[in-house]
Amino acid sequence: MTEPASAATRSPWPTRLLTVALLAAAAIGLAQITHGGGENDELQSLFPVPSFELTDQDGQPFGSAQLRGRVWVASFLFTSCSQACPTLAAQLANLRTRMARHGDRFHVVSVTVDPETDTPERLREFADRFGGTSQWTLLTGAPEDVRATTERAFFQPEARRTEIDVAPGYDILHGTGVLLVDRDGRCRGLYTSDGEGMERLARDIERLLE
Repeated sequence: MTEPASAATRSPWPTRLLTVALLAAAAIGLAQITHGGGENDELQSLFPVPSFELTDQDGQPFGSAQLRGRVWVASFLFTSCSQACPTLAAQLANLRTRMARHGDRFHVVSVTVDPETDTPERLREFADRFGGTSQWTLLTGAPEDVRATTERAFFQPEARRTEIDVAPGYDILHGTGVLLVDRDGRCRGLYTSDGEGMERLARDIERLLE
């Protein structure tokens, strides 16, 4: 016999519905950024990024407090990924090269979607493959904290692990877009990680740094 759903079981649904609504709004913003508008269009304020704190590649706490007053981008990857994530990391390395003259005014944040595997040491090794950690912080932490950050702070879809027949034996389906955040902690755009999207992102970073 099926038990009636408890209040605890039912309670996530309003949160999930709100997340879906916010993701839909974000998708609209992405479509407008990707397909419409020009250099003189005003950047939208999509949502405020709430406070968060995880652990960086040096094992130190890092989060919104360290990013206050900076223009920064957020991305999502994992070190065992063989295709999309290395491509994204290479794009981010190129972006950092272009923004190097801005120094500490600009920063890149990458949050792992595989915190069970991605220790700070693994994140540092991964970063070393793509030019080191100048203007770049990679974050991990307890799995529940990482999930809360990616889903609640950045409105990313739930990362889903699937088994595959080649090393490392699994893949993780996750959001591959890049978020742009202004000095006040407001998300101002969502960008695809292809060449066109990253070019548009670079242009909008410059606009926020003017």
